[in-house]
Amino acid sequence: MTDFREDAAAAAEWVAGYLEGVRERPVLAQVEPGEIRAALPASPPETAEPFAAVLSDLDEVLLPGITHWNHPRFFAYFAVSGTEPGILAEFLTAALNVNAMLWRTSPAATELEELASTGCDSSSAFRRACTGTSRTPHPRPRSRR
Repeated sequence: MTDFREDAAAAAEWVAGYLEGVRERPVLAQVEPGEIRAALPASPPETAEPFAAVLSDLDEVLLPGITHWNHPRFFAYFAVSGTEPGILAEFLTAALNVNAMLWRTSPAATELEELASTGCDSSSAFRRACTGTSRTPHPRPRSRR
């Protein structure tokens, strides 16, 4: 876990620096078609690379080809979802790796999602019409003792 902790700290520092400096970047990608692909190796590395090399490739190869949706002058398509709280939430949910397709696969996720969805717009006709299957009673698992 030592490498993970160090790499996670480096990733957090990278993200914080990116968010602090995104205003200074161009909003739209500054590359031509095929430019990113040409800068990448033809095949994956034979052995794992240090995480610092991944961050370096991110900075030098990938960022020039990114449209910065977190940029304060980006006004197209969708609202920004990469806020600081959202990024932290993504980090935690990635660690849990919850696959909440059914109540049984994750009771906590199903019930939290239901509560959040209901709270977002409990008054809309759409919400009343589309309550989904999560409103049906959920059988409690039997003890295996």
